Amino acid sequence: MKNIVRLVIFFSCAFILVLFFFTLIDFFRVRRLELTTITLSGPFLREFVFSFCGLLPQTLYLTILISLSYAARREISSPASMVCVFVLAMGFIALGWPLISKANHIRLPPASGKTITFGGKGLVLFPDNESDGAMTLLDGPREYPRVVVFPGARAEYQRTRDEGNFEPSVTPPAKPLFFRNDANAFMSKLMDKFHLVALKFETLAARGLMDFMLYAAALILPLVSLRFIMNASSWHLANLLLGGVFFSGVLYFETFIDSTQAQNLISTAIKGIIPRNYISPLVFCLAFVLFISAAILLHALSKRRQKNGGGYA
Repeated sequence: MKNIVRLVIFFSCAFILVLFFFTLIDFFRVRRLELTTITLSGPFLREFVFSFCGLLPQTLYLTILISLSYAARREISSPASMVCVFVLAMGFIALGWPLISKANHIRLPPASGKTITFGGKGLVLFPDNESDGAMTLLDGPREYPRVVVFPGARAEYQRTRDEGNFEPSVTPPAKPLFFRNDANAFMSKLMDKFHLVALKFETLAARGLMDFMLYAAALILPLVSLRFIMNASSWHLANLLLGGVFFSGVLYFETFIDSTQAQNLISTAIKGIIPRNYISPLVFCLAFVLFISAAILLHALSKRRQKNGGGYA
């Protein structure tokens, strides 16, 4: 019982801290990109609170992962830890529903007439086919507000005023350049998946509490069922990393099942017997049953191996 209380405290603190950390990271990212003008006022504080909605999926995934790892370190039984984490996750999801259901109606305050410029001064774009090449965007005179510098070529002005009278002095490169993003591809795709899940949460929350909680419960089930991964080895850090890989797989599986193509395919296969709103929860529950079955099978094999080893001794 004492370990269960510790798990409750750990999950609650981890959820709040992870959510606050992600919110700060997102806030400073927006400030760095200067996407809008934000002032410390009532609207700003309101938007800061409502920004939690878009960060709830990654918070939920990470909190469940580290909580299951904590339960494994404390040697809390798998069924007890799974039930405890499931109830706690559902509780925090239910508390966040009033905010998420209103997320579609909340928008950032106006930028006070500030013009948003994408691709400003100092932006460097790297081509895929040339590791040492780049295109740099710099400031130019008023008539030519942007200067484009291609590798091995003269600077080229880009004009945005009086386009009809503009005659380029420098011929652009005949061969098009394909540019890459230096950001980590895996993390970028991971964040894109979490963004899709956040949109799904907002859509379901706007429909009502029942659809939202049903989807959340069905999603949490396969996550907590991966508790057996945390006992794969005696090294807890390795188990945590392995659990992160499986959790990433669940995330990709979730976004695939939620996609329109997968929904249409499943709906056609079952001939519309189940409403489309319940297709994803049903698939998540089937994944839960599959994971639990795998856990029971592995546990039985482990017990049998220990019994055989004891007999030989």
